[in-house]
Amino acid sequence: MAEAEKAGGESLPQMPNCVERCQRSSGSVPETFLRRLMLKRTSNQWPTRCRPFLCGVLALSAFFLPAVSRASDSQGMAEPQPQEEPGVQWKSLVVQSLTFLTVSHGFRWVKEDYTREATARGPYFRGVGSALGSLHGWSDGDEFLTNYIGHPMGGAVAGYIFSHNDPMYREREFGRDRAYWQGKTRAFIFSALYSMQFEIGPYSEVTVGKVQAYWPQSGLVDWAVTPALGLAWTLAEDSLDKYVGKPLEGKIRNAPLRALIRGWLNPARSFANMMALKYPWHRDTRPGIRDYNPDINGDPPRYQNIIDLPLDPSDRYGRKHASFAFNVPIQTTKFGPLNCVGGGATAQIPLSNSWDAVIDINGCKLLGLPENSSGDSLTYMAGARWSPKTADRLTPHVRVMVGGHKVYEEQQDPDRKAALLAAGEKGTYYRNVYLDYTRMSHTNGLALSVGGGVDLGFNRAIGLRLASVEYLRSWTDPLNGRIYNNGLRFSTGLTVNVGGW
Repeated sequence: MAEAEKAGGESLPQMPNCVERCQRSSGSVPETFLRRLMLKRTSNQWPTRCRPFLCGVLALSAFFLPAVSRASDSQGMAEPQPQEEPGVQWKSLVVQSLTFLTVSHGFRWVKEDYTREATARGPYFRGVGSALGSLHGWSDGDEFLTNYIGHPMGGAVAGYIFSHNDPMYREREFGRDRAYWQGKTRAFIFSALYSMQFEIGPYSEVTVGKVQAYWPQSGLVDWAVTPALGLAWTLAEDSLDKYVGKPLEGKIRNAPLRALIRGWLNPARSFANMMALKYPWHRDTRPGIRDYNPDINGDPPRYQNIIDLPLDPSDRYGRKHASFAFNVPIQTTKFGPLNCVGGGATAQIPLSNSWDAVIDINGCKLLGLPENSSGDSLTYMAGARWSPKTADRLTPHVRVMVGGHKVYEEQQDPDRKAALLAAGEKGTYYRNVYLDYTRMSHTNGLALSVGGGVDLGFNRAIGLRLASVEYLRSWTDPLNGRIYNNGLRFSTGLTVNVGGW
């Protein structure tokens, strides 16, 4: 005992004080565990100043680790809320959306040195104006994982944030439930607005880093991909949660394993839960990981192809009753000897059984330009679409649209670029450096398109645009000796009828 007093400056009988403090702060730390941990260092006692820190670490561990096995996530990490009104909870929706925006921009700020520098240096308003004015084309220079995985997941998180604050629809599960699809339509619209704000709003990539002002962050790919693929992401997570997660939970009673299953199958929903200060594994549609009991709450039904069971024999493919439809096309446009390959997004808003209003944004990369040159084409149009809304699987359509056509080209001086990079310049994310070896030019004018195609219905929700052919006529000036007034566009892509189930 005397040796212990010399080594640690305090005798062993006083250690239970730390044990008691940790137990009081955590309420669940076994005394035997703490005694074993403290007695393990008998020959080399913990310094007195370290004991409060050790107790704090143990208290935090005692809260977070057992929380998985003892939490009832019907309440979440916050206090239970009173009974909610059926309307959208705008206040909490705004707070959670701003929290998500702050987390997203904070990640960019920490990860990207050019974002920190561009935000700090001025002039501010001229930089924002340049960011807005430099938008062109489809690609924005980001890699595939960023454009087609990261941003869609962000769109899914935004959709879930809205759904969590939409009491009228948030407890609806994936399936043949019209209310579920009405709720998804509302969440999709919010996700599209959130995406626009993230790109060019007052608290966006334009204002935090002036991203669009610097090459190559100048395309519109995220505007279309974030909400469209974000909706597909939420549908996938909802279906996995219902047809995979719930059956597994019915067979597994281990709470930590249930938490992992819910988290792995639904990463976007888990992130949205945390924005609301709820446990990641929280579900509005069933009790928490400890409380859920399939014998009481009901076993999930066996999987059936719910979307092949028509509600109306005259509307086998959901076209008449779809409250909203969108198409994500893959397309190629031919401008004389040049081909332009890309994609876009088309929204269809029903006006009657046969007529739809159409909003279309498409961009493509020009192929066949001279060496050290690159370019892209962007069309932004609106119009009307006609199709016979019959029960047939194959449905023709015709559409007419009017809008704008912008063509953008760049020519680089390879020798000048090599000299600048060899001199240690920071790189092409900085507009002033990039312009030292690049000449940019563009033309923008009125555009008109006329065309048609054939759609193939798979079921009430999903179809395929087999083929679509359109003639594009634009009134643009020649650009570097090339004319882009006449184009022929071929496209195909997936079509989703939202609300038609």
